[in-house]
Amino acid sequence: KKEKGDFNLHRTVKPLSLCEYIINLTTYSNEAIVLDPFAGSGTTLVAAKKLGRKFIGIDINKEAIDAALEKELDFVCCMNIESDDLPFNENEFDCIIFADVIEHLYNPWDVLLKITKYLKEDGKILLSVPNIKNYQILFDLIFYDRWSYKEAGLLDCTHIRFFTLKEIRLVLDYAGLKIQHLDDTSKGWKSSSAWGW
Repeated sequence: KKEKGDFNLHRTVKPLSLCEYIINLTTYSNEAIVLDPFAGSGTTLVAAKKLGRKFIGIDINKEAIDAALEKELDFVCCMNIESDDLPFNENEFDCIIFADVIEHLYNPWDVLLKITKYLKEDGKILLSVPNIKNYQILFDLIFYDRWSYKEAGLLDCTHIRFFTLKEIRLVLDYAGLKIQHLDDTSKGWKSSSAWGW
């Protein structure tokens, strides 16, 4: 990806245009405040800044946070969302973005439950989760007894949890969240009316 370079340390940097699309989809004014609790080196935050939104980013990786700070992103900090107390006010955020991250958490159930108190009454959580119920994964497993981890994708070697649509619904129910829109991005995000499942 052309956007991956000296200032993008994350293994799977999202395109800036995709991040802009997400911000426009989930926020409606320049007063909106966006939280990216897995900011990486800050591409989503760059999009929020470019679109005139307020933003806060956190990430567990200090090098990624340093790279985000080099992009003149002032509101970023190094924290562990699973174990640290978060320094935010309740009902503070219009949008919280979980872009392909809950599969990297040990306890995504409690993280989503914990983060919802920081969401405004009419706020949105945008959640993108890989669906392990994939024909190629199942075919390889059933016919070849193969479950091969890779550098990226559904069997990314850093994935800790795996979800089907039914399981993600249970996670969201546990956190008291309701699905407003569900979409399949298998044809690419530009063909979708939302970015998500």
